[in-house]
Amino acid sequence: MKNYEIDNPYLSVKISLHGAELQSIKNKRDHYEYLWQGNSDYWSRRAPVLFPIVGKLKDDTYYINGKAYYMSQHGFARDQVFSLYEATDNSLSFQLKENIETLKSYPYNFSLIITYTLIDKSLHVTYQVKNTSQESMPFSIGGHPAFNMVKNSYLRFDKSSLESYQVTDDGIDKDPITILLDQGKLYLEPSTFDRDALIFKYLNVVEFVDQNHSVTLSCDGFPYLGIWSKPLGAPFVCLEPWYGLGDLVNHDQDIFNKEGIIILDEGKAFNCKYTINFHD
Repeated sequence: MKNYEIDNPYLSVKISLHGAELQSIKNKRDHYEYLWQGNSDYWSRRAPVLFPIVGKLKDDTYYINGKAYYMSQHGFARDQVFSLYEATDNSLSFQLKENIETLKSYPYNFSLIITYTLIDKSLHVTYQVKNTSQESMPFSIGGHPAFNMVKNSYLRFDKSSLESYQVTDDGIDKDPITILLDQGKLYLEPSTFDRDALIFKYLNVVEFVDQNHSVTLSCDGFPYLGIWSKPLGAPFVCLEPWYGLGDLVNHDQDIFNKEGIIILDEGKAFNCKYTINFHD
């Protein structure tokens, strides 16, 4: 699948038409690759786009007006082929519309445009969802970029403790657990993700520090932030801004009642953006 590239004196960024997924974010000074490059021994993806759901549905099933539809975790956008929508010197936009396959699991007409804009040492990622159906459309959307992790890695927050939702076999439990921080730092250990993702609400900035490099994710407006890696020491960490969640424990599976779901009126558009700042 063809990759498209934007670059400047600091960074080079590659994106594939497959899933409009980031393929590389490289520091041009020392050629360091920030983005996890995928490895089936751990996790083969790099930075999938989550749409039209975020997380996992109970039994991979949801209902609209009593009719069952089936969709795997995080939705179908990550496995669809996008088209190049627009290109400038420092930005690339990709578009996905409904098709025969998407309509089987999601009975709505839509336009999803994802734009990557490179400004100095920052990558801005913008999502635009437009409802082109003749009825209200429920959806969620989110990012899932994974960053290489070498050693002595930690996450830094402007807090002394955090409250994280718990992922269980029956869904997400909103009764939080408390995570104590060491001077704002959460050190990433092999056991950090034993319970799957850490899920925070209204946590808009996180810095990931790894040996000689760091990245800061800013996602103001996103109601949820997921942080995830495979347990037992996988060499990457994902910083995931979300508009939406997986199903909660005891959710009735009606998508219109789903926690965090966005209901977009006919003909309307929804826009959101997150930014990744890269530091040498």
